[in-house]
Amino acid sequence: PHVQAGGMLVELGDYYVQMEVVPDLETGELRVFFWDGHAENPVRLTQAKLQLTLTVADVTKELALSAQASTLTGETVGDSAEFHGLHAVLKGATEFHAVVHKVDALGTSFESVPFDYSMGDN
Repeated sequence: PHVQAGGMLVELGDYYVQMEVVPDLETGELRVFFWDGHAENPVRLTQAKLQLTLTVADVTKELALSAQASTLTGETVGDSAEFHGLHAVLKGATEFHAVVHKVDALGTSFESVPFDYSMGDN
């Protein structure tokens, strides 16, 4: 859904849930959205935060992404499909590796979800 902004889908399960990673590498912001298996409808999570381990070049850092409330969609913290976080290590990066510690979506837990992001692959 956010391909024009550099979004990349990460499949959780066999098209069970899609996690869309949308970094802004100029500001160091990372947004993550959750979608159904075909990336058509948002999937809201009950989590207030997502914890990630980021590796950029040889630097590894922890990053917490917070659930975003929206009056437009009615989403609240603890009932949101959108998460945001910011880390200086992402500023100016062209690629990074990350592991999401845990995602609870649609009654299923996914642990240690890895992904690699590269500007040229999106």
